[in-house]
Amino acid sequence: MHLKTTLLAPVALGAVVAASRNVRDIDPCAQITHLVADANEKKVDATVPHDLAYQCLKSMPFESDLATTFLTNVRKILEFQSTVDFLKSPPSGYKMPSVDLLGGIDTILDKAKGDGYSSQFEMDFEISKLIKSAHDSHLVFQLCSQTIFNYVIDLPLVSVSSDGLSLPEIYTLNDANVKEQNPKDVSPLVSINGTDAAKFLETYAFSQALQDQDAQYNRIFPASARSVTNTPISVNGLWTSSTEWSEGPELTIEYGNGTKQTIEKKASPTERFFSYDNGTELYTVNCIPRTLNSALSTSSTEEASSEVPGLPDTTWKNSANSVAGYFSKLTGLEDTGILFLPTFSSSPNDVSRVTVEFLKNATEAGKKNILIDLTGNPGGSISIGLDLFKIFFPEETPYTATRYRAHDAAKYLTKAESSDPSAGASNPFGYKMNVQPDQKTDFKSWDDLYGPHDTLGSSSSSLLANFNYTALSSTIFPINGYGPIAVDPKNALFPAKNIAILTNGECASTCALFLKLMKRQGVRTIAFGGRPTESPMQGAGGVKGGQSLQINYLNGYIQQANQAIQKAAGTSSPILSTSEWKRFNETSPNLTPSYSWSGNINLRNEYDPEDGETPLQFVYEAAECRRFYTLQNYLQQETTWQDAVGSMFGDAGCVKGSTSGEGSLDA
Repeated sequence: MHLKTTLLAPVALGAVVAASRNVRDIDPCAQITHLVADANEKKVDATVPHDLAYQCLKSMPFESDLATTFLTNVRKILEFQSTVDFLKSPPSGYKMPSVDLLGGIDTILDKAKGDGYSSQFEMDFEISKLIKSAHDSHLVFQLCSQTIFNYVIDLPLVSVSSDGLSLPEIYTLNDANVKEQNPKDVSPLVSINGTDAAKFLETYAFSQALQDQDAQYNRIFPASARSVTNTPISVNGLWTSSTEWSEGPELTIEYGNGTKQTIEKKASPTERFFSYDNGTELYTVNCIPRTLNSALSTSSTEEASSEVPGLPDTTWKNSANSVAGYFSKLTGLEDTGILFLPTFSSSPNDVSRVTVEFLKNATEAGKKNILIDLTGNPGGSISIGLDLFKIFFPEETPYTATRYRAHDAAKYLTKAESSDPSAGASNPFGYKMNVQPDQKTDFKSWDDLYGPHDTLGSSSSSLLANFNYTALSSTIFPINGYGPIAVDPKNALFPAKNIAILTNGECASTCALFLKLMKRQGVRTIAFGGRPTESPMQGAGGVKGGQSLQINYLNGYIQQANQAIQKAAGTSSPILSTSEWKRFNETSPNLTPSYSWSGNINLRNEYDPEDGETPLQFVYEAAECRRFYTLQNYLQQETTWQDAVGSMFGDAGCVKGSTSGEGSLDA
């Protein structure tokens, strides 16, 4: 029989509630306050029952007028989301369902106007569900009621294949470890809440903001020891979200031997000193903005700064372990150097320095192949992706081509920013600082940049490069061979056929762009994990958009444009006419927030050189090879490298039906 996973002991409410009162008579937020205080006193992490957190959030009030103002503004923001039209009517080959973002917001807006919500949480829940249905990690709304609790199921799972090629089975992490020594003592999971385990988890994973179901499926399972702290995978348990509330406070697990187990869902306050007497106080503090600055501020992501257990020692790495090069002593890796890149949110100088030093040492050491490990890489700085590509292929020009969505607010913003001499190299609306994809041709005017053009039914700008590499490249953000940065190395140190990229499908944003640039040179990709099917899997299953833009940056562009328009108003050369300026203000988001929140949109789509109309986000591209994870792969990342190299540079094989030209992408 399976070995039961140790569960967190339920927290007793009696110790914190006066004996003379029934617990149900106490406000749910106040109950959580008592539980958190008790946990802090005992110096343990505070967890509360899932349903108690739900009841606390449901007690937040709803104000129709504020909600109406907020949703009207959200609709204007979503006009800038580059995929709005494509999502409503996706191009052929797109694997996700269609979604009408603007229509969905209109429905929520009508309900809010009619005072149709019982709480702020209820409305925020519907907005979040709509935004997540776009499966775009560049489109993220962090709404005030949705960031108060984290949710966890204390049951780490692994999807384990016996040899990496046969279909995997699902085990608890504890059972999978025991199975290695005593395979008869444990059983795999066969059902969750009465549904086949694999099918349940596939549906469960569908709420993830990834564009590929195999990448979403991988998100459920714990990361191996090599993960840095900002990698978005849970090591301690299943990821869960507010959508799980509809399925009750518990999960019922059934194993192959008939044993059943009940798992209680938990919630953990994001505030260590959670202290609220009721939902109204919770709403006032978390949802009502104190000042404009606090409402528009966003928290920065710090680099991880811990050691990476389970990996060999190396001298080629930075202090944050966000880039490292390894020579492994495992059998089969003698001829291969491994470049480890768990994120592109790092120091650009570190990535450049470590990569160049490592590749030069790899050639001196006689290494024949390079494996680039991008497992779980969520993206980051685009300059790093461009620089890294140029380090591997210094004689090539990295092709980038983007479009933003053409609509009235974008039109007048382009016209205003193009007349503003302070518009910098990173401003996509200023035509003077941007170039076309060839990195040579300028735009002659603002409307030469703006267009608009009809691209598969969407009104879009002209094609423009992500950035002008020469203008962007600097000693702080180096791009090899551009601006003040000398070419180093001068020639490719490894041919494309001797380079392979390892992913688990989660590669997104800059990671997806880098992967695409490398594949255009002939570099191959191997993807690990995914659903238990003999079929292809994408190497980049995350967003492939051209630019993630924070809402406060969009507001900054609008504010900057208005300042330039106002300065020129009344002169002999106004930027906009009175009617145009009025229309710009009518269609632009309001800079004064009605709620405290933050978010991002995908401002620009990315395109291939052969197709300037179909955004890459809607193009399926399978990896050349696929393998499933073995237990050893979870426990020791080096064995994943070992298996990947065996498949890409040896005869270890790939999952049946997963290689190029074999099987169907619709399998």
